[in-house]
Amino acid sequence: FVLCTRGGRLPDLDVCELHVVEEFRDQEMAHFVLESPSGSAAVVAILRRGADPSWTLIRANECSKAGRHFMDILEPTLGKVIREAIPTLPKRQKAMVSISGMVQGSVACLPVPTASKWLFVGLSWDLSPSASGDDCGLSTALVYLDRQGQSLGTVAPNNAATLGGQHGGKGLLGQGVLVDFGAAPQEAAQIFVVGFLAASSVGGMDLIQKPHCCVLDPLGSELLRYRAVVTHEQRSEQGSERGLIAGRFFRCEESSVGNDS
Repeated sequence: FVLCTRGGRLPDLDVCELHVVEEFRDQEMAHFVLESPSGSAAVVAILRRGADPSWTLIRANECSKAGRHFMDILEPTLGKVIREAIPTLPKRQKAMVSISGMVQGSVACLPVPTASKWLFVGLSWDLSPSASGDDCGLSTALVYLDRQGQSLGTVAPNNAATLGGQHGGKGLLGQGVLVDFGAAPQEAAQIFVVGFLAASSVGGMDLIQKPHCCVLDPLGSELLRYRAVVTHEQRSEQGSERGLIAGRFFRCEESSVGNDS
C-alpha cells in the first residue's frame, strides 16, 4: 500500500493513520500510526498471501525523499520493499504505466523531473487521399505560457532548440519534440502541444486523419498514447481551421508535471 499526498508533504499532516476494517467502519481489524513520516510518498503496508488461502497484513514505514506518485518511487523505495519480500527478484525492476484510454480533457500524472529529466512528445497522423504536395502534413510545436497566459516562446521546426525543448525536424506523417522540464523557464506554467498546417498547404483539417499523441520517457517506455480529437465542426468548416491543440503540460505542486489531453 502506497500513501501519496495530493498537496504538501507527509510531515504537514497532524496525524497519519491507517485503518483496516471488515465490511463496516465499526468492524476495525487493524489500526496503526505512521511514525515520523517524511517526503510526499511512502510504502505503509504490505498484504502478503500465505501457503494457505489466508492473507497477512504487514506494517511498513518506507518513506521516499523525492516523488509525489507511486511511479516516482518505484526505485529505490518500492523496489526495496518488494525485494525484501521476494529476494530472487532482479536488483532493478522494469515497470511502466501506459495510459491509452485518455479522452479529451483527461489528466495524467507524469514522473517528476528528478526521476525522468526529459520526455519525448510525438504527434502523428494519416493523410486524406485528397492530400497532395510536400506541405500537406502538420508541423508540431510547443508553446510555453506563464501563469498569466503570456507567451514565453515556441519550439518549432524553424526554432528547433530553445526553452529546454529540442525539435526533431519535419516529417510527412509525424514529428517529435524533446521536452526538458528542468531546463524550462521557471516562470513557465504550462506548455501546449500544437499541430498546424503550413501556410502554403491547400485545404484545412480535412486533410488530417486520426491524429495521435504519445509521450515516452528516456528509456523508451510509452507513458501516454491517445487520439487528438478533430471535431466535426473543424472538418466541416472547409479550410477555416488550420491546426489543433493536441495536449498540454502544466506545472503542479512543487516540481510535479501533469498532462492534459
